Formats: sequence, C-alpha cells, structure tokens
Amino acid sequence: MADYAANPTNAKQDQQIIDLRKRMLAVFLNRCRRMEEVRVDGVWWRFLDPNASWSEVLHSHPVASVPKSVLKAPPLDPANPTPAHAFLPVPASSAKLRTTGGPGVDPNAIAGTGSHVFGRFPPDSHNLSEQELDPYFITYEASIKELEQLLSGSMEKVNRRTLSHLSALAADLCELGSKFNAFALSEQAPSLGPALERVGQAADSSYIATEELSGSLGASFAEPMRENAQFAGVVRSVLKYRVLKRVQQEQTSDELNKKIALLDQLERSEQEAKRIEQYLSSSQQITPPPKRSTSLREAGTSNHQREGSAEDTASIDSDFPPTHGEPAPSASQGVPQRSNSTPGHKKAASSNSITNKIFGPIRHAIQGVADVDPERTRRDMIGKTRESIEQLEQAKVVSEHDVKEASASILKDLKRFQGEKEEDLRRYMLAYAKSQIEWAKKNKETWEDAKAEVSKIDES
Repeated sequence: MADYAANPTNAKQDQQIIDLRKRMLAVFLNRCRRMEEVRVDGVWWRFLDPNASWSEVLHSHPVASVPKSVLKAPPLDPANPTPAHAFLPVPASSAKLRTTGGPGVDPNAIAGTGSHVFGRFPPDSHNLSEQELDPYFITYEASIKELEQLLSGSMEKVNRRTLSHLSALAADLCELGSKFNAFALSEQAPSLGPALERVGQAADSSYIATEELSGSLGASFAEPMRENAQFAGVVRSVLKYRVLKRVQQEQTSDELNKKIALLDQLERSEQEAKRIEQYLSSSQQITPPPKRSTSLREAGTSNHQREGSAEDTASIDSDFPPTHGEPAPSASQGVPQRSNSTPGHKKAASSNSITNKIFGPIRHAIQGVADVDPERTRRDMIGKTRESIEQLEQAKVVSEHDVKEASASILKDLKRFQGEKEEDLRRYMLAYAKSQIEWAKKNKETWEDAKAEVSKIDES
C-alpha cells in the first residue's frame, strides 16, 4: 500500500498491488453479499452495473436526497426525511451523553456472567429503555476501541517487522544457494561436489518457500487483521452516530421544556397585564365631584389681595407727591424692564444645543432598541413560542422513533459483526498456522535430502 501511495501510476503494472486490490474488492463484495439490506438496495446494483454512470448515481435519488447532516434524517431511510426532521437540533460532533444509564442499571447483572458475547449485549428477554441500553453500547465501544488500537498499533508493527524479516531471509537464502551452486561447480572431489550442490538446492528451495510464506502471511493474516481494524473504526463511528442521536433526543426534550416554561411565563404576564388594564379602566369610570366653592373662594381671595395692593400704592403716592412737570410714576416704572435676549439665556441655549448634539443620537438609539409596544411584542412572542412548541413536539416524536430504530438496527449489526469478527479471527489464525506448517514441511524435506547427500561425503 505504501508503494501504491508513493507511485500510483506504476502500480498498474505491479502484480502484487493488483493482487492486493483484487483481494480487497473480493472481501468487500462478499461481505456486502451477506447483508440483506445492502443486497436489495438499488444503489448497490447500479454500483455492480458496469454500464452505469457513477456520477449520475451520485447526483440522482436517493443519494442526492440525503441531507447534509444525517442527524436530520431517519436512520434506515435517510433519503426520505419527514418534515419534522427539519426541526431537529444538530449536536456538536464532540457531544456526550448527559447520563449513562438508569438508576441501578448494571449490564453484567442483567446480562449474566456467561460468555463475553452474551455479557456484552443485552438479552432479548429484557425490554430495556434507551437510557438502560446506553451502558451496553458504551461498554462495546470501549472494547472495540481497544481492539482497533491493538490491531492497528502493536500487532500491525509486529506483522510488518515479521514480513520484512522473512523477505530479508528469503533474499539471504537466494544468495546462499547461488554461492553453494557456484562452489559445487568449482569443486573437483567426486563426493563433495554433489553434496555442495544439494545444499545449494536446499537453500534455493528454502528461499522459494520463505517467499511463499511471506506472501501467504501477508494475504491471509496481516491483511485480514488490517481489515478488522478498519471495521472496528467503522463500528465506532456507527456507535458515535447513536450517541449523537441520543444527545439530539435529550436536546429536543430540553428545548421543548424550556419553551413550555417560557410560554407559561408569557401567559402569566399577559394575564397580569389584562388584570391591571381592567383595574385601570374601572377606576377611570369613577369621576371626582366638582370643586366650585373652592375656586370661588380662591377668586375672592385674589381680588382682595389686588385691592389691598392698590390701596398701598395710593398711600405711598400721597406721601411723596410728584415734582413739577413730571407725570406720576406708575407701578410698572419701579420694576426693571426685561430684555428679550439676556446673556444668561444665550448661554443656556448654547448648552442645550451641545447636549442635544451629544445625547441626541444616543437617545434615538435607545428609543430604537426600547420596546415601544410591549403588549404587542408579548403577544407576538406567545404566538412564536406556541409555534416552536408544536414543531418541537413533532421533532420529539420523530427523535424518539429514530433512536429506537437506530438502537435496534445497530444492536443487530453489532451481534453480526461480533460473530464475523470471531470467525475471522479463527480463520486467519488457522491460516497463520497452516502457512507455518507448510513452510516447515518443505524445508524439512529439502534439508533432509541435503543431509543424506552430505553424509555420503568421503572423509578420506
């Protein structure tokens, strides 16, 4: 695979890369053939059709109808989402479940302590809720993560190192065989020459057997382990999808509860506003009695004050008679005249204009933000909140259905994957043992023949 990535154009002529791609395609097709859901799908048959345009398949139904976020679609039929799926929230990819199981839920206690397969999955006899199923999926995700790390980590390194050593050993045996064969041609002794030649042939046979062992271990042991590591990664992504659907269900329920509480608060505020309005309207209907006697009393008092003021003015004029040729001063002549525009008024007007320039835009902005009609705004919010509640109620129904559907389907596929994983492990461990046995048998036969020939060497 590294050679293919480094030089993909040359890989078309590399027989090893061609054989590898054939094996990978065969494994993929056989695994798809064993799944009924894939077997009956129309996209699968168009994929197998050599005359079908794959670009056309990708831009037509059902592939083109799948939403950008698979969380806004049904798990088993993502190409046909319902209108309620559009109201579902999309949680973050790193979101985690708020709870990991109901109170007192113990997967081992429920499932028993038998085989690890039955201990890992819930028994069919128990009808568990989604919250009670969470620990099983979390436990399986942890185990599959450990398997993926083992197969793609230390096991992969050991396999690569083993295959590299076998390839180096085969090259050394090839060189050793050629040296022994050349040495046998130059040896003149009648018994030593054939013995050297037989040893060279045994080395050549071991070289061929070691090359076959390296290829066999790579095809029947290392590749299946690498494929199982990839399958483990796919299983983890599927389990992550279920976690996101569960988080989506929790978020939908929480948002619905918040909207219901908000609607209740708005309705209480509306009722309180109506009570206040009724109270004010009823209080305005009661008019106060007229106060005519008081106004007459005030008018008489003001007239009496004006008459007293006139008498005082006449008394002052009699004490100080006017001079010759001057008219008698009036009462208004003793009062200083007011100018229309005094300096103090100009300064105040200037200050007001500066204040208006500074605070005018701020006052305008505040008036734009402030609610000029709180009653109408409150009624609009009530309408929008009721509409949101209706949408969230629909979303909650489809979310609960999606989670149940996803859990049942994933649990079924996990059981199938667990069985196939164990069968694959048994198969490629047997293939590893058979390859080693065949390699050892071939080497034993050739080296026993070489030993018999070496024993014929005449020591004299």
